[in-house]
Amino acid sequence: MKQGSFGGTLGNRGLLQLHKTAFFASHDAPAGLTVLARGWFERCCGGGGCVISGFQTPLERTLLGWLLEAGHPLVLVLARGLPLALAPGLERALERGELLVLTRYAASVTHACRDKCRQRNRHVVALADAVVVAYAAPGGELARLCAELPAGKPVSYLCESPGAP
Repeated sequence: MKQGSFGGTLGNRGLLQLHKTAFFASHDAPAGLTVLARGWFERCCGGGGCVISGFQTPLERTLLGWLLEAGHPLVLVLARGLPLALAPGLERALERGELLVLTRYAASVTHACRDKCRQRNRHVVALADAVVVAYAAPGGELARLCAELPAGKPVSYLCESPGAP
């Protein structure tokens, strides 16, 4: 693990040189949105670049599984310190050079709170070249983040309205 401007990094730092697309979805994303997310994933994996996210919400974790299975490069940004061990799928991606894990927190920070997740998501946006929002619940943390997105950063939405995928 390398200490630096983050609490630590683990993996292939060269992934930061690739085009990075941030992926976000609110916790309560509609179930039907998985189909749209799968379509976006299939288009995304056809090109170069990598996906950057906290991979914390259910739809983000689903995307993480697809990315790991496909061997697509990804950057996982944590809202807590680096874990002592990684899940097997992440460990394999790390060994193949397809994964970079970043955190700005010390290893002693073992739980992500709302404020840390907010900071993490802002950091993901700052690192990303483009942003994809699968679903932002009205009035939620992600909707607030979307309202703060920097002008000029490309943003696309998979679901514009709260009730329809």
